[in-house]
Amino acid sequence: MLGESPVWLGDRDGLIWVDSLRGRIRYLAGGELDLGEKIGSVAPLAGGGLIAALEHRVVALQSDRAVREICRLRLPTTHRLNDGAVDPYGRFVFGSMNEERDAPSAALYRLGFGGVEVLRDGLTLSNGIDWSPDATTIYFTDSTAKRIFAAEYPADGGLRNERVFADWSGPGMPDGLAVDAAGHVWSAIWDGSCLVRFAPDGDLVGQVDLPVPRPTSLAFGGAGLRTAYVTSARVGLSRPALDRWPYSGALLVGTLDAGGLSSRRVRELPEKPSTFDGAVNQDG
Repeated sequence: MLGESPVWLGDRDGLIWVDSLRGRIRYLAGGELDLGEKIGSVAPLAGGGLIAALEHRVVALQSDRAVREICRLRLPTTHRLNDGAVDPYGRFVFGSMNEERDAPSAALYRLGFGGVEVLRDGLTLSNGIDWSPDATTIYFTDSTAKRIFAAEYPADGGLRNERVFADWSGPGMPDGLAVDAAGHVWSAIWDGSCLVRFAPDGDLVGQVDLPVPRPTSLAFGGAGLRTAYVTSARVGLSRPALDRWPYSGALLVGTLDAGGLSSRRVRELPEKPSTFDGAVNQDG
């Protein structure tokens, strides 16, 4: 229904992604894991297993698939957790979304040894997150605003010198993203049927058309990280639209004129479960 969060785990473990609304983690090698609630994103843990942002909580999935709650966020009932990624220092960065899309009341969070902290509030639909190859810049998306932001990302402390990296003026809106080895930012355009590529200075330098109207995210994997895996959605599409776009909801696999960066693994987790007041500035 809603493919999201593709992650390349390496040649031995292959690719995983989620069917977000059905609450399932899917494995390209075969099989799936049903968590029983919506999943915003997943990422690998350094010691084995996965971390997952569910509706209002973050959990660790051990190698034996046992679920351990890491933290719970007190979010409004119309909000849930969404896209996430591992930062260059081994911390899990994830966002929330206002499902009613009527106010900039969502946020970007970071989970580390000290628990959860807010990196950025005033968002409506926090989405695609990644970092530059030199680890100094974070890119993050507010899909409703149709903007990708960039900011300096120091090893300690919050974001600095935030700027609008790219304003999307075409059909649809930017969703998940990934940075390639050359530092270009690839964004999946929901309701735009394409991937777009931005140079490090924010200039639009490429577009790849896709056989689905709602691509959601992408990851680089395979030999030499030269294969692109693109997730897509079928949720909300009419029957005529599904007849026209029969691959909607599929995982697409192909090659791009780019190579990817190695996946990072979560190394920092708080020792004890915690609850975080996820309320943020309702006025943005």
